[in-house]
Amino acid sequence: MIDVNFYYSRLIDYSCNIQEVLKELEEENVDVVVSFLDTIYTVTPMETSLKLLKEIPSEVKYALTIHPVEGFASSLEDTIAFRIFPVQHNFHKDRKLLEKVFTTAEQYEKPILITGRLKWGEPIVDLKLLADLAREFPKVKTCITGLNYGEILDIIRLFSDLNNVYLDISYFQSLNALQVLLNYLSKERVLFGTAFPLQPLEVNLLKVKMAEKDVTKILERNAKNFLSL
Repeated sequence: MIDVNFYYSRLIDYSCNIQEVLKELEEENVDVVVSFLDTIYTVTPMETSLKLLKEIPSEVKYALTIHPVEGFASSLEDTIAFRIFPVQHNFHKDRKLLEKVFTTAEQYEKPILITGRLKWGEPIVDLKLLADLAREFPKVKTCITGLNYGEILDIIRLFSDLNNVYLDISYFQSLNALQVLLNYLSKERVLFGTAFPLQPLEVNLLKVKMAEKDVTKILERNAKNFLSL
């Protein structure tokens, strides 16, 4: 499997030995796409991503944090995906800036990891706006992370017929969360994510272990499709 919602951070509350965590996941047959949590606190997140990138193993896939106001650089071609934090960077309701992100993703042929929420109680990104943009940019694949069962009706209403929109399981806080998403979204658009270190690794690994036997194959195939591997 591939964990699409994994964070690396030097922040004191979330710092970890990245080598040890990757080894633990390797024992569970899980690869990761690393996003950089510290980028939520800077107005130049792409620059910060590139600095933090030097601290993770070179073979690990990563998602570069971008901000439409910061501008873009040639290094965008090397990332496997883009990561955006619309709420933390205060453009979660700004259609013009979100559209710029989608336009850039289409240009570079990269999927977008969109952080719906990081912490409980936070506002979430405008899901209706994301659905509208997904329709306008059918070639751009997006994965909205951090959604929970409280958004399940919106998920069904807005994203059921959008084959370019994926969701991860990291914030669905029930052990049958994976099956819920597979039932209500589609088997092709559910991705594995842990949201580590914001969420415990073991919880989301357990969700998969309790699911049907073919689920790991489904999640692996979905991630490869989303990331164009």
